[in-house]
Amino acid sequence: MPSKRTHCQWNMQLEKVFELEDLSRNTGSSDRHYKSSLRGPSSGVRPVLEWYWRVWMLPSCLRITAVLLFLLSVTLVWSEVTFFNVQPVLSIIAQMIHSASEGYYYFYVEVCTLRENSLP
Repeated sequence: MPSKRTHCQWNMQLEKVFELEDLSRNTGSSDRHYKSSLRGPSSGVRPVLEWYWRVWMLPSCLRITAVLLFLLSVTLVWSEVTFFNVQPVLSIIAQMIHSASEGYYYFYVEVCTLRENSLP
C-alpha cells in the first residue's frame, strides 16, 4: 500500500501533467481563451488574460531571464579567469573597481569587493 507521501507526489505529478496538456492544447487555440481541464469553465476577461500570460508572455519572460543569467554567468567566469591580468585589464569586475576608484566612489568599491567573511 502506498504511503501518504507517495500518494501526494503522484497527485502533484498528475496536476503538472494536466497543466502541461492544457498548455499544449491552448497554444493552438484560435479563440484565445484559456481552457483548463482541472477547473471549470470561466467567463469574462480572466481566461483571455490567462491565455496571454501562459501561452505568450511567460515563455518569453523565461527565455529572456535565461539569456540574462547566461550572460551573467559568462561575465563572472570571464572575470574570474582574467582578474589578475595587470596589463591590459581584461576583467569586467576589475574594470568596475578601477573606474569606481578613479572617481573616489569608495562605497561602490566596497560593494564590488564584498566578501562572504565580511558579512555579519
